[in-house]
Amino acid sequence: MKYLLLTLAIAALAVPAFGQEGNNTTVKIFMHFTEDASPTVATDNATVVNEIATPTAFTTYRGYVGLTDLTTGFTVVSFRLTNATVDCPGVFAPPSFVNLMPGNLAIGDPFDATGVTIASTECLTAPFQMIGYASLFYLGGACAIDILDHADYPRWVVDCQEPGVVNYYCVWLNGGFGTTANAGDAMCEANTPVEDATWGGIKALYR
Repeated sequence: MKYLLLTLAIAALAVPAFGQEGNNTTVKIFMHFTEDASPTVATDNATVVNEIATPTAFTTYRGYVGLTDLTTGFTVVSFRLTNATVDCPGVFAPPSFVNLMPGNLAIGDPFDATGVTIASTECLTAPFQMIGYASLFYLGGACAIDILDHADYPRWVVDCQEPGVVNYYCVWLNGGFGTTANAGDAMCEANTPVEDATWGGIKALYR
């Protein structure tokens, strides 16, 4: 806890002068869903699945939160998630969040009005990292799960410089459970080179 508080204090001091000068100027945040029993964790942008069209009732899913298009490493992230219990009553049992960053340091709750700040005891490398997941026991119905701004540290990603410097992520992909996910931020498109080849293959079918 001391480490996290010190990191946040240093980062806060850096923001007025260096807020736009960190090393992760293209960083994006996203959601990725998988079943808890056999999690298939995305390893790059092309393997991210942010919608479950037909979820199975009384099944536990994981709603991963990840960062991508990182230029360099990072140590701290702040965010908030849709409070599914309140905004989608009856769809999920009360969710919990599992921090995957080394050291398991966190302040707050991603589902409350403030959000959570999580930190790592080591520099996590670019360009793609899963930082944690919401454990979601699905009961039935539909719910859009959005990545929202932390009340005090909106969109913060602190890089591995000493002292750490803040950049601000944009939202690439929100999550959809039994429904279409809400759109992310305009002009926040992640780098997925494989899409060009796939689209080229589709066009070739009609030549």
